[in-house]
Amino acid sequence: MSHFSVAVFTNGDDDFHEAVTRALAPFHEFETTGLDDEFVRTIDITEKTRAEYNDPQRTKSMVRLADGTLISAYDNSLWRELTDDEMIDFKSKGIFDDRELSDGRRVIQDMWGTEIYHPRVQNYPGGSEQIDVPVAEIMTFAEFVEYWHSYKVLDNYNSLVAPIPDDFKYGYVELDDDGKVVRVMDRTNPQAQWDWWVIGGRYSERLFVKDGTTGDRGKRSWGMEDKPDTGGLDTALLTDIDWDKMVADKIAERRRWFQQHHEGYELAIIAAHGDEEKIKAANDRADWEWGWDAATMKTEDDYVGVVKPLTAFAALYKGKWYQSGEMGWFGIVTDEKDPNAWDNEFLAILEDAKQQPNMRLTIVDCHI
Repeated sequence: MSHFSVAVFTNGDDDFHEAVTRALAPFHEFETTGLDDEFVRTIDITEKTRAEYNDPQRTKSMVRLADGTLISAYDNSLWRELTDDEMIDFKSKGIFDDRELSDGRRVIQDMWGTEIYHPRVQNYPGGSEQIDVPVAEIMTFAEFVEYWHSYKVLDNYNSLVAPIPDDFKYGYVELDDDGKVVRVMDRTNPQAQWDWWVIGGRYSERLFVKDGTTGDRGKRSWGMEDKPDTGGLDTALLTDIDWDKMVADKIAERRRWFQQHHEGYELAIIAAHGDEEKIKAANDRADWEWGWDAATMKTEDDYVGVVKPLTAFAALYKGKWYQSGEMGWFGIVTDEKDPNAWDNEFLAILEDAKQQPNMRLTIVDCHI
């Protein structure tokens, strides 16, 4: 799951929260929001799903019993509750839901016959083995569609005269009289970019305005509790923004981060005693946690670097979504643009927006 900043440009005469809500609406992830609106499309994915079904790399975990019988690796008969000693071992492994006991047996947590999540452990019979089997070898195409997409069969539906029933709003399957799949239909928003958002959030209070002008704030998110109140805002008219103040605030913020983290980083380097692997680990951690690049940075001024008044991962301007790359889970970005190219594109959007009368800028924390 990932957070990213979006610069949203809206009409300054409108209520800023309502305006941002309208601007972001076309980009919601239907599978999460459940908002079945005009932005949701019904897409035929029959051939795509058939290709997935026939892909030999698409497998299902099975257990081959001693007599050759194949059974799903997650069949309840192959798992049991933990003994007291196994539970102690399990709890010693940390906080992750999926992990192993000390002897390598896998533990999973699910509802398994109760109304609360609880762990169970592999209990394969003697002479059995777990194997991965191509799905096309163990199920029909119709069974795969149900297994992979959890779509139900929809009979006698006419999209021209009736709304999609709730049970089928995320997708459905159409079968012929022989029970074979005719169509697999997915319902989604093809231009989805977020599953929830908040004004400010992790990117709160980055805007500063000229003396005598005002703006407003959204709210801070988790992890921002210790950020000092420097007077920054989350939304303001472009004509009221003081870009020099924003540069000064970002410089001060980077100096705060350096002073907060650098001493601990230096101690980690000293504690490494020249061990290259430990030094690399310390450098990687510093880069990930607070953006310290040991290859190019030696001083506080190196860390501060050249500061731009405003940056964002994406921009929403005149109903069009612009972004520096495709944001995925865990902060992984694909199709990333060259940083200089994105800087120039973002600057061009900003400069054009400045020419529009009464334009408002709001910084939004989007999640996907």
